[in-house]
Amino acid sequence: MVSIVGCGLTKLDRYYELSEKDLVSEAYKQLITKIKEYDQPDIVIVSSGYIDVLGKNILSSYKISSGLGLQNTKVMRIENGDNGGASILTAYSFIKSGVAKKVLLIGIDKFSDYPSKYVNEYLSYNLDNDYTYHVGITPHAYSALLMKRYMKKYNVDYEYFTKWPIKMHQNASENPLAYLKFKVDKNTVVNSQIVSDPLRIFDVGARADGASVVLVTADEVAKRYFDSPVKIDGIVGNIGAMNLSLIHI
Repeated sequence: MVSIVGCGLTKLDRYYELSEKDLVSEAYKQLITKIKEYDQPDIVIVSSGYIDVLGKNILSSYKISSGLGLQNTKVMRIENGDNGGASILTAYSFIKSGVAKKVLLIGIDKFSDYPSKYVNEYLSYNLDNDYTYHVGITPHAYSALLMKRYMKKYNVDYEYFTKWPIKMHQNASENPLAYLKFKVDKNTVVNSQIVSDPLRIFDVGARADGASVVLVTADEVAKRYFDSPVKIDGIVGNIGAMNLSLIHI
């Protein structure tokens, strides 16, 4: 079995004065104060979607690990869209196979250093580079097309979608680490700024900076770090095609 024995994370915010290394260091300090003892992991996995384009940073796993004072350990970076899930799968596989006993997962992304114009350009790299990105479609426009398709297929209006941002802001108002800690009502959502019709500002995830670390271990060493580790019984996943030709409005 595989266990999670500790974690640390920063509050989501805009940290203009801090680097990716600084944010990871803050989360790392939290981790080592929560566990009973700490020694160097066998493998460090850095998970980031945009550190290379937004941070102008390659070899980030090596740089961040060195910045934490970790030496003589294996390091790698995971970039797979849903980076957290891919990183957990990789750590789980290393431990189940016996390659490692302790894997440190590091998540980091920093969006606040660039205006939206440039961030939108980089986010568009997520789309198909042959048929979508080069014709000027952005992720927001893509999402708006999907939203219109859903509205037409299921005969619903925009108010149907307001339940989600209302619920998410309710949760955020009770979360000390959330970025936008305020509640909203239906009227606020419906009358908010249009991003790409019918998509509005409250339908779009806010961009902020943050880092997190998670220590994953084999069961036989888990109790050294924490009395009540969280066990990972298994991992499943799936992917879907990103294909605008499937959208009929």
